[in-house]
Amino acid sequence: MSSASIKQGVKVNTEAHHLDHDGDILQEGERWATEEDMSTLRRVADKIPTAAYFVVLTEFCERFTYYGITGPFQNYISNGYQVPNSRPGAIDGGQQMATGLSNFFQFWCYLCPILGAIIADQWLGKYKTILLFSLVYILGNLVLTLTALPVSIRAGGALPGMIIAMITIGLGTGGIKANVSPMVAEQYSRFRPFVRKLKSGKEVLVDRELTIQSIFSWFYWAINVGGLSAIATTELEANVDFWAAYLLPTLMFVACIFVFWLGRSRYILSKPTGSIVVKAYRTGRA
Repeated sequence: MSSASIKQGVKVNTEAHHLDHDGDILQEGERWATEEDMSTLRRVADKIPTAAYFVVLTEFCERFTYYGITGPFQNYISNGYQVPNSRPGAIDGGQQMATGLSNFFQFWCYLCPILGAIIADQWLGKYKTILLFSLVYILGNLVLTLTALPVSIRAGGALPGMIIAMITIGLGTGGIKANVSPMVAEQYSRFRPFVRKLKSGKEVLVDRELTIQSIFSWFYWAINVGGLSAIATTELEANVDFWAAYLLPTLMFVACIFVFWLGRSRYILSKPTGSIVVKAYRTGRA
C-alpha cells in the first residue's frame, strides 16, 4: 500500500489523488472503486461537508425573510391603517393595487437572478456576490420596516417605502437566488466513486450523485421550513403591528449574513470564468 501522510488531522493516501480534482484524496480505509465494485456494492451517500450546512442555513434564513415579508403584503397595501372593525392595513390602495404590486414584486424577484448570475460569473464569484446582494437585501428590509412604523404610515411614507423596498429586496434576493444553489453543490469536492470499509468490516460504494441528492434534500427542507415564517408574520401583523411583522424577518436576515460570513474559511470557492450572457453579447456585437 502507498505511503500515507497527515492532512488536517486525517490520514490520507498521498499517492491516491484523482488527476482532475484536487478534492479527491483517499483517506484511511478507502480505495478507488473498480468496475466490479460499481455493479456489486451497496451505494451510499458520503458525509455532507460542514461548509454545505452553512450555505443551507443561509438559504433557510433568506427564505424565512422572503416569505415573512411577503405574507402581510396584501393586507398592508389594500387596507387602511387602524380602521375600526376592519382587517389590518396601512396604504389603503385596494385589492387592485395590492395584486398589481405583489405581482410586480414576484416578477422582479425572478428577473433579478440574471443580474446576480452575470456579476458572479463575470467578476465577483458566488461568495462575494451573495455577500454584496445580502447588504442590498438588508437595506430593503430596513426601508420596509422603518416605513411601516405608525409615524411613517400617518405621514404617507408607507407606499413609497414599499415600492423602494420591493425594488431593493428584489435585487437582493435575485443576487442570492442565482448563486446559493450552485454554491452549495460545489462544497462537495469528491467526484470519483470510491469504496469505504465500515466499522463492521463491510465495504460500501460512496456515490457522488447520492451525496449531492442528500445535500439538496437538506437545501429544499430549508426552503420549505423557511416558508412557514409567513404564519408568524401574519400573526404579528394582526396582533401587534406591521413594523413588528417586518422586523422579525429583518433580524433573521442579519442572522443570515452572519451565518454565511461565519463559514467563509470553510467554503470551496470557484473563480469567475466569464458569464455566458456577456460572451453571447460580445459575440453578437462582433
